[in-house]
Amino acid sequence: MKQTVKVSNIIVLCVLLTLITGCKSNTETIHPQTESLTVAVYASGSLFPQHEYRVFSNIDGYLTDALLVEGDSIKIGQTLFRLANHSRDAQQQAVANIYKTTKENLSENSPVFMELKYRTQTSKSKLANDSLQWSRYKNLFAQNAISKSEMERIELLYNSSRNDFNALREQYSKLKNSTFLELQQAESNYKVSSIQQGDEQVKSFLNGMVFEIYKQIGDAVKPNEAMALVGDRNNFLARLSVDESDFEKLKIGQLAYISLDAFPGKVYKARVSKIYPKLNKVEQAFRVDAIFEDIPPVKIYGLNLEANIVVNEFDKVLTIPKKLLLPGDTLLVMKEGKETKVKITRGAEDMEKVQVLSGVDANTEIVVKKGK
Repeated sequence: MKQTVKVSNIIVLCVLLTLITGCKSNTETIHPQTESLTVAVYASGSLFPQHEYRVFSNIDGYLTDALLVEGDSIKIGQTLFRLANHSRDAQQQAVANIYKTTKENLSENSPVFMELKYRTQTSKSKLANDSLQWSRYKNLFAQNAISKSEMERIELLYNSSRNDFNALREQYSKLKNSTFLELQQAESNYKVSSIQQGDEQVKSFLNGMVFEIYKQIGDAVKPNEAMALVGDRNNFLARLSVDESDFEKLKIGQLAYISLDAFPGKVYKARVSKIYPKLNKVEQAFRVDAIFEDIPPVKIYGLNLEANIVVNEFDKVLTIPKKLLLPGDTLLVMKEGKETKVKITRGAEDMEKVQVLSGVDANTEIVVKKGK
């Protein structure tokens, strides 16, 4: 009988110990910590060169030569592509012929000018003779040596010669002016055509590299169709997408910590360089550019990345784990051995911690349920 009582007591004691141990294992307490707190805005994005552009042709044609492949380095003025356009070549030749002919026509030895010069000189000689005759006949008439009708006949010949000479001289001047204008127009057309002929060679506007080529040899090319994508080889930036609710928190020069999917575990510093005041309505986000201070070892166009942009930093503030907050900004704390809910006033926060402005202090015991 005594043995049975002892066994029962032991069982009860074990059950009580188990209950007590179980309760203790489900609950523990921590104290708020005084530490620094960094507030950051999350952003996702990609890696892009600081300067890039799509290569376009200024003329229609078809691609005859591609002098590069993806990944090649390029320099300013380097020829990237060559185009051909047979109709444009024929037009260029026609313009060149017109310019040559017009230039020859303006020459003092051209047939048109030579013929008009000859006629003018002949007219000038005739005018000189008729003028001399007119002077002689005037003197004879004054001496009553000839009749008035005879004098008037010679005067009419003189006036006719003078009018013919003036008309030819004016014709010569007009021809020279009009031909000069024609030459200027022909020369202008020739220069424009020559420039356009130069456009058959598509050249680079920057020092960098080729990221992508859109056209193959034999493809038709139009001025509004991109042929390639080129950009900086060494200077890359983070092109970030930031939620519209965080837009007002951002400023130029803020520090950003960036991680690249291609380099897990590594973080690179960058600075916000530009904030675009245009909302992407599809993503409900704004574009933000950040320039790297720590240069990533590999520059791959479009590489995925994530960023935390530091918008504020606090030193020596009272913080608690964010996961302990209950609805209504309350905490479960121990007061006089009992679990009690208290309301707090929170301040700044990051992804894991919350600043506590009031409601608890550094000595408060905050209840942490197992699994929290």
